[in-house]
Amino acid sequence: MHRAYHTTYTLFHALAPRLPPTQAAVPKFVKLTLGQASASSVARGSPVTQLVKVENSQHGVKPLALRVKVTYILPGGESVVEQFDFKSFPSGF
Repeated sequence: MHRAYHTTYTLFHALAPRLPPTQAAVPKFVKLTLGQASASSVARGSPVTQLVKVENSQHGVKPLALRVKVTYILPGGESVVEQFDFKSFPSGF
């Protein structure tokens, strides 16, 4: 059975950054597929989306966990890295 869960992550910087590829990590029992981002740069107030598919082979035994690392480059060339762990999936995922 496949279930879908949608969430949003907002970059904390208000300037329009350039986006290198996003990185994600999962435990070994989880299969991860990253889709292509909808854009390579972000205009102020415009979202960029990216599909992340995970398959938990230990469903019901081990909880799903995901670590995401977003790197972006500010107009002046400064590189900023934001990383977060996402473990609060609804029950059943």
